[in-house]
Amino acid sequence: MAGPYACLFHRHDNVPCGASKNYNTHEELYVKITDCVKSTFKHLRSLHALDQIDISESTLILSRAGLFVSSEFVNNLSICQSHRDQYGIYWKRGNTNQCKHPLHGPAKQKADPGINFNRAEIIRIQTNKHAEQKQPDTPYLLGQSIATLHHERDLQLIVDDDWRAEVSDLVVMDDGRMVICLPFLSKLLICNTVGPLKDSIFVQDEPLRATAVNNSIVAVTLIHSNHIEVYDINNKLKLKSISVPRMIKWSDITISNEKLVVRGQYCLVIIDYQTGEMVQTIETDCDPVRLHGSGDRIF
Repeated sequence: MAGPYACLFHRHDNVPCGASKNYNTHEELYVKITDCVKSTFKHLRSLHALDQIDISESTLILSRAGLFVSSEFVNNLSICQSHRDQYGIYWKRGNTNQCKHPLHGPAKQKADPGINFNRAEIIRIQTNKHAEQKQPDTPYLLGQSIATLHHERDLQLIVDDDWRAEVSDLVVMDDGRMVICLPFLSKLLICNTVGPLKDSIFVQDEPLRATAVNNSIVAVTLIHSNHIEVYDINNKLKLKSISVPRMIKWSDITISNEKLVVRGQYCLVIIDYQTGEMVQTIETDCDPVRLHGSGDRIF
């Protein structure tokens, strides 16, 4: 029997309530969330997600479920054994070890540590959503993998002491190389992780924004043009120049579902970089300034 309380977590994820083999048969099927007091230390340590503060089992469950509610409500909240497993110390990370941070882009960098409680809170605030929802566009939560810092470069040393070396944008490739837009020098600067510190590709116009198409190709917008230029940074060659209808000057650029996305006037323009064709326009209520693509989402 459910007792005086009923589990509300099935409404959150549409997963039926039930019993669990991790609890004795004589234990109640439903318990108050405030009675979830098992230690989380070993669980979080196994995920490399320990925090500087002790995280109670009830806090862990609520955080993973994306429930940030008043203490008065929590006092009257119960959970079944099955959902206690799903959100608590018996939760297991998926088979992939790729970064689940929603703002780290679609590159799928290999990740090392798990997202701890403080980082999960920061992510929630930054994205105004929480990861434990089961929709495929929110694949991150407390304990999931997150990428760590692998390379650090001092941009001052890279661009030299030149007043014209103003950086308008940079993009980090999957292999750690950086491609830096230097509009007043009319060039792309390639910062290598091995070999020569840097290479350059000279651009006829002034490069403004850049996005990685794959690990060797970048697409660039220009300050004074409604064209996208596509470059092979391995061979330092311009592959093509794409004229984009409705694209405005000073446009940002990103990639979504292997298609380029640029600014139009109160719209987004989506381009197939291989054919150069405009495949879609998305009308917007405002004039977009900065763009970020993640999977099939555009922010």
